[in-house]
Order: sequence, then structure tokens, then C-alpha cells
Amino acid sequence: MKPCLLLCLTLAVCSASQLKLNAANGGTAVISFESGILTVPQHCRADTCSINALAIKELQVLASSQAAALAAQQQENIAMRALVKAVTGRLASLEGDHAADTSASEAADAALAAADETLAAAVAAVTKMTGPKGDKGAKGDTGATGAAGADGKDGKDGETGENPAEKAEKAAVLAQLEAERAEERRQAAQYEKDSKSSIESNGKNIANEQRSKERTAKANYCHDCGGK
Repeated sequence: MKPCLLLCLTLAVCSASQLKLNAANGGTAVISFESGILTVPQHCRADTCSINALAIKELQVLASSQAAALAAQQQENIAMRALVKAVTGRLASLEGDHAADTSASEAADAALAAADETLAAAVAAVTKMTGPKGDKGAKGDTGATGAAGADGKDGKDGETGENPAEKAEKAAVLAQLEAERAEERRQAAQYEKDSKSSIESNGKNIANEQRSKERTAKANYCHDCGGK
């Protein structure tokens, strides 16, 4: 049976340019040979197969190159994400340092302003103080002798004079009181002078101390921000 079928197929090919094949499920396929070209369904010709094979090879090379590029891009993405994370952390740290430096600078400014107010109040208090009484001036020159006056009328009889001992005692008491008053005035003037000097000294000390704190705060600020 098989030799007969083969013979029939051979005769069919020799007698026609097409060979039609029927499938059991009703499908058909036609094999043709015209002008020296054999056409077989679901198969490519030799020249087309070579072109397709070359294209496939080029596609494989391209796919390999793209795979390598993708792997490199993935590594670059990993490195970029790590860099972004590091930069974000550094930025957060710098923002914290800046906030702390700003707070320290504002505190130093406030302390300096308070010191200026204290110094201004001390200066105002010193300005309002009454200075010590000046030394007694030199005695003036003796004036010219005046003209002799007219003789006056006889006065009434005077009262009986004080006892010399009592008069001397009163004079001593008055002299003692005058000396005590003079000492009190001297002590008051010295106290006022000492108070003024103390206030001025305290004011200068407060100002110097606040300026020193300000310089220290600013120096620490510059040190913390890297000397910029």
C-alpha cells in the first residue's frame, strides 16, 4: 500500500505544480513548485531562514547587551538610593545643627540686650546722683577800709553778761557739734563717692561679662558650623 501511495504522490508532483494535502479533521495544505521556487506551508525558504537566523542572532546579542545594561542600571540605582539616603541624613543633621546654632545666637543676643539695659539703668542711676560737695574756696582779699561812721546815740544799758566759764563751755559744745556735723558731711560725701564708684564698677563688670559671654557664644557657633 505504501509503495502505491508514494508512486501516486510522485505522479501527482510530476503532473502538476501543486500538491494538495487533506487532513482527517478537514484541514488542507497546498505544496507548490513554480518557476523553480518550492513553497511549503509553515516552513521558510533557505534565504528567508538565513535572514531570520541572522535577525534572531542580532536580537540575542541586543538582548544580552540590554540585560548587561539593565544589571548596570540596577547597581547604579542601588548606589543612587544609598547616596540619597546619606544626603538626606546629612541634611537632617545640618538642619538640627542650624536650629541649635540659631537658638544659641538668639540666647546670646537676648543676654547682651539684657546686659545693655542693666548698664543703661546703672549709668542713669549714676547720672542722677548728686556729686560730693566741693572744697571750700580760697579766702578773698581784704576789702578797703570804709569811711568812719557817725557817732551813734547812746544805747540802753545792756543785760548782765554771761559767766565766762559757762560761755566757754557753750563754745566748746558748739564746736563739738560743728565738728560732728562736719564729720557727718564728710562721711556722707565719701559714701556717695564710694557708691558711685561701686555702681560704675559693677556696671562695667556686668557689661564685660555679657560681652565675654557673647564672644564665647559666637565662637562656639562658628566652631559648630565648621568655621564658616
